[in-house]
Amino acid sequence: MRRLGERLQIVLLLHNISGAQSQSEYELILSKILDERSDALFIVDEFVNEKFNDVLMNFTLENRLPSICQSLGCIESAGLLYYFTDILELRRRAAVYVDRLLKGAKPADLPVEQPSRFQLIVNLKTEEALGLQLPPSILAAADKIIE
Repeated sequence: MRRLGERLQIVLLLHNISGAQSQSEYELILSKILDERSDALFIVDEFVNEKFNDVLMNFTLENRLPSICQSLGCIESAGLLYYFTDILELRRRAAVYVDRLLKGAKPADLPVEQPSRFQLIVNLKTEEALGLQLPPSILAAADKIIE
């Protein structure tokens, strides 16, 4: 991501949220994001983000920070965009691997697969709350739109 950011002339700042044990620790990390004057957030699918999802989503709305999410919980509450692999497809592929292993296949003999299907979900309620207008091309490409 950093290499791509450099090519696009975008500065990416990493915040390690996984160590936050309490809401106050989590909010301290969020305050650092404000101190850096971030323009947007890329929210990874991490347990602590799910745990404090309401805090995170209120933060993004109050501070008018568009967010791209890797979690369905994030996009359904107040994330702007969700772009991630099709979770159901990943589970189906995992079931195929489990079946092969149970039939005696060696893990080392199974091929490594890359996801081939990604989902784009747009939350229009968040778009409106942030006072944004997404390009029509994004809306046209969306697999799902939350209104």
